[in-house]
Amino acid sequence: MIDDRLKEFIEEKNDACKYHNNKKFIKLKELLNEKVEQPHETQPNTPNLCKVKSVNETAFQRAIFNAKTSSLIFANSNEKKVEWLDLELPITFKPRTSRRKCVDLVGKLDKPFICELKYMKKSKGDPPEYGFFELLIYFYLLSCKPKELDEEEVYHKIENRDKFKWSDISKNKFMILAANESYWTYWKKGENDIFNFVAEAQMELGIKICLFNTEDVDFKEQKGNEPFYRPLINNNSWTEVTER
Repeated sequence: MIDDRLKEFIEEKNDACKYHNNKKFIKLKELLNEKVEQPHETQPNTPNLCKVKSVNETAFQRAIFNAKTSSLIFANSNEKKVEWLDLELPITFKPRTSRRKCVDLVGKLDKPFICELKYMKKSKGDPPEYGFFELLIYFYLLSCKPKELDEEEVYHKIENRDKFKWSDISKNKFMILAANESYWTYWKKGENDIFNFVAEAQMELGIKICLFNTEDVDFKEQKGNEPFYRPLINNNSWTEVTER
């Protein structure tokens, strides 16, 4: 069973990660046990796309989604267009709280998949390894109950966006960790295990995680002095991040 092996893999790699004693990594690992909770109504609130206050990662997410599509340029020079179907979706059936862990984006190539985002402006943010574990843990949780997520209709009704099924995502062993150029420039300077972890996930689980680089965007400048604004991204082309 992929579910059991995936959980073991996450626990093993998390324990081996140099950040394993970090409180955020510990709390993330604890999510693995949330699948045993009794179902609760988990319909997500409609995200605000055009009246946004944030100038950080939330703005980054909204800007990508507002663009509707992105062009993925892979290391082998192949180029594919991804359609963004939904965003900020909870995948745990726990009582409604102010902040549940959510999938950042749901995209579609030939099949729907999940995408996690990281954004750096001034603060360095979470290391890539954190995004790696987020992806695998979210995939594990949704793969444990795709039928329930579909039956509870855990998605947003957004005009001109195709519907998807969580059961299709659970069968698709492809996912993306994307971040802006400043983020990758910072984290690739130091030693990190992200490339080793990605290779091991592919080899041991058959799960393909692609890392992508996007342009830097100054959302603070976009917002200006307005209380709200509609975040936009100018360049929809993403390039695959490789070790060299």
